[in-house]
Amino acid sequence: MRKRRVQANWGSISVYIYALFLIAPLYFVVVTSLKGVGEISVNPLGLPAVPVFNNFVEAFIRGNIAQYSLNSIIVTGSAVFLSLLNTVIVSFCLYKLTNRLIGTVLYAVIISSMLIPGVGLVTLIQLYQKLDIYNTLLGPILMGATASLPFNVFILLGFLKTLPKEINEAATIDGCNDRQHLLHILLPLVKPALASLGIFAFVSNWNSLLGPLILLKNKELYTIPIGLLEFRGSYSVEYNYMFAAILMTSVPIIIIYLKFQKFFVEALAGSVKG
Repeated sequence: MRKRRVQANWGSISVYIYALFLIAPLYFVVVTSLKGVGEISVNPLGLPAVPVFNNFVEAFIRGNIAQYSLNSIIVTGSAVFLSLLNTVIVSFCLYKLTNRLIGTVLYAVIISSMLIPGVGLVTLIQLYQKLDIYNTLLGPILMGATASLPFNVFILLGFLKTLPKEINEAATIDGCNDRQHLLHILLPLVKPALASLGIFAFVSNWNSLLGPLILLKNKELYTIPIGLLEFRGSYSVEYNYMFAAILMTSVPIIIIYLKFQKFFVEALAGSVKG
């Protein structure tokens, strides 16, 4: 009994330490966003003497947050929709081929692609230039829609495999074709997995820097991560404005995560069982 208590205490201490590592950067961002330029260098870790809430107004105006947010919404929303659509189609095809050799081979090829490092950016730029979608929002959309396909298929297919086989048999007896089977039977049952994948896709595309950075040239097309670089000068960085902009642009992610966090556990548990 005493040994279990010691283990429980060490477990609690580990959790608190881990939480501290997560909270410390957030604290630094919040307090810095409320300080003046001079106070940041004098008192970098302490609370602001007088909170400067005007930093948020200045960051919103000077950082062109409205335009960059609109671009991010377009890119992220379109990429999430296409990502989920691709995932559903590929996962359903593999699900129908579960007991066949071709299905096993295709699944192995798709999953093994997660081990391939992200290279070939020059080739990607040349391809997008030939397709006449370079320096357009369509470029980051397509890049974001296909980047996480192997991971998404791993999660959704694992969730599909946990469904009782009697569901498929009942659908066959009722005369459902593949489209009806997918839309009216399977998709309603895998909503937790789709919601989780949607959140993952939203966060990764909303925070994506590399794709928009190499595919966009016009300032009017910049997304939020690139726009945050506007606060970085040649010799200094306006951390108070940058961190204020980071807090403002993080609000959508926080709201969506808090609303749908319960789906994470269900989806990951389903993928492990599958």
